[in-house]
Amino acid sequence: QRQMCIRDSFVFLDIGADVAQDAFMNVLMQTVANFIHQENPVVMFPTGEVSPKRMKANAYLYGFEDRLNELMKFVEFTYLPDGEGFEVEDYVCTIEPGDLMADVAKWQKIWKNLREDTGNPVLNTVGFDVLDYIYNSKDELLKLMSILARSTADASSLTIALGRDSTENVNRYLADISNIHLKLEALSGSIVIYGVKPRTELYYMSLDVSGGYPRVKLDPIV
Repeated sequence: QRQMCIRDSFVFLDIGADVAQDAFMNVLMQTVANFIHQENPVVMFPTGEVSPKRMKANAYLYGFEDRLNELMKFVEFTYLPDGEGFEVEDYVCTIEPGDLMADVAKWQKIWKNLREDTGNPVLNTVGFDVLDYIYNSKDELLKLMSILARSTADASSLTIALGRDSTENVNRYLADISNIHLKLEALSGSIVIYGVKPRTELYYMSLDVSGGYPRVKLDPIV
């Protein structure tokens, strides 16, 4: 089975219109769990479907609930005063969105603190469907991508940017700036994944739960 993601890379996970939420979340969560089990921190800007409560459920499922508060920061955007209605947990960091570049500075501080506390590379996961909805500025989102790409390379870390069919314009930028571009699509009732950059063959994606948690399994289409 081919190694899907490598450090020092900006990875664009390009999610097709008919791909179920669970399919791309399994890919994402396996990478998150691998990082945390190796004592590497994670900063998560989630996609629209992922909440802090679901993140905690995933932590139990993948067996890193005891490291969640130490090694993860889950960024939750809020317009509500005092974080009302949001999870009050060490791993949740609320940001009231305003100016994108000012908010990016807050993210960089979170990222820097985790890296300095652990001395290890950081995994960033970024749901651009949420960012596109909140900030609605393609020029500033492009600046953010450049900052993420540069920070990732400079710190030997890994960034996974998620784009949906609803973020078509943003996806073009992500495809250009990424080192690795993976496409996830629904095909005849199955989920397939393949590399656009670099080009790979198609793989059927399935789950192996024999170990007590979902593990992504890739089988080449022949």
